[in-house]
Amino acid sequence: MKEKILVISVYYNQEGFLDLQLRALKKYLKNEFQFCFFDNSHEGMLGIRDLREDNFKYYRVPQNIFTGGGASTRAGQSLDYAIKKSFEDFPDLNGVIILDSDMFPVKELTFEDFMGEKDFTGIIQHRGKVFYYNNQLVGIKRNSVSDWRNFSFDTATVEGEATDCGGPLYYFFGTNSNLTRKDVIGIHSNQLEIGNPHGWNEIQEIDNDGRLESFFRADCDLNSGKNFSEMYDSTFLHFRAGSNWINFGENIKNPREKNLYNYLNTI
Repeated sequence: MKEKILVISVYYNQEGFLDLQLRALKKYLKNEFQFCFFDNSHEGMLGIRDLREDNFKYYRVPQNIFTGGGASTRAGQSLDYAIKKSFEDFPDLNGVIILDSDMFPVKELTFEDFMGEKDFTGIIQHRGKVFYYNNQLVGIKRNSVSDWRNFSFDTATVEGEATDCGGPLYYFFGTNSNLTRKDVIGIHSNQLEIGNPHGWNEIQEIDNDGRLESFFRADCDLNSGKNFSEMYDSTFLHFRAGSNWINFGENIKNPREKNLYNYLNTI
């Protein structure tokens, strides 16, 4: 029997992505799930606050918790708050998936298959000898963890290396050396290219009706012929820079978002 799991997502803006993310989860995630939505916007997403839907809970991230730093620090500290609150409110849900606000399943999955026999799964980042999981896509079996110290997605200087979101997890995994990990692999930015057949067969195998391939070809057209969006675990589409932290101009930002909506609204 598939277990009910906890899904956590923190939004800084782009509240319209919530409908896309929930629709994708309902279609493709075959576990029952509790969705915890954390509003980290400056002004508050009033339309989301009043949303009434089964297994959906809205939280407002307090805006006085941040210690400075840039967008990555804000993202990491808000996710730490979100995890703490979700774990407190739903202590009996062992399985957890953390999704960036612009991460969408586009293929059927179960939590059990996503995790395999492992305790943690995620997208690994390296800074010199330091490794950790970033905040974009993480799977957790809570009951496997005996020591939650250093479980943080904050930015930090770790072993002399400046890390992005999740740097302290280097110490967390060191303390919990018994935990087994599955490092998610995928198609990263700039690995697909118009006119180069490499990598496109994987996209075609994920979605054989051509819609996903059409999305990525349009994505390449908006990024000098190479993909900006990414695919992970042959299951999750990462739109990337959904909050526009990269400061795309309207001539790029708007067509990118239109491409995403056009694709996900067809599922």
